[in-house]
Amino acid sequence: MYHTLVQMLTGAITPYLGFIGVLLRTTAGIPLMAWSRRSEITADRAGLLCCGDIAIAEQALVRFVIGIADVKQVDIEDYLRKFKEVREFHKLGELQDLFDSHPEIPKRIEALRLFANSEIYYSLTGKPKPVGKKLLKQEDLNQQVNKIVQP
Repeated sequence: MYHTLVQMLTGAITPYLGFIGVLLRTTAGIPLMAWSRRSEITADRAGLLCCGDIAIAEQALVRFVIGIADVKQVDIEDYLRKFKEVREFHKLGELQDLFDSHPEIPKRIEALRLFANSEIYYSLTGKPKPVGKKLLKQEDLNQQVNKIVQP
């Protein structure tokens, strides 16, 4: 329901409202899109909690990009590295992010990896905490994910 409201307020009805539509899209649209991006991160976390395997969760996200191709043929680390290279070269992508309802897949994977290495993940799953590995506290997790999700 909320995603439908976001789409209506930021795209579907705004062309018919003229100047008011432009004003609505720029004033309400940016915060609504930020909320939408964060809701996708929450959905990704729920998916990881359900499947219980970060590699499978990452493959599910990559499937959005590659479609029906064999996801096991994709080197996820190489994909993430190339994404970062392109983003560093094309800085205008950050401006476009303001109006995106979904974070780009590499950003979602990065945020999901942070979650998988957090205290809250181990608390929610009941899995034993890895010995000798420092897990992110919820506050640190939120700060790092916010840096990823916000342009």
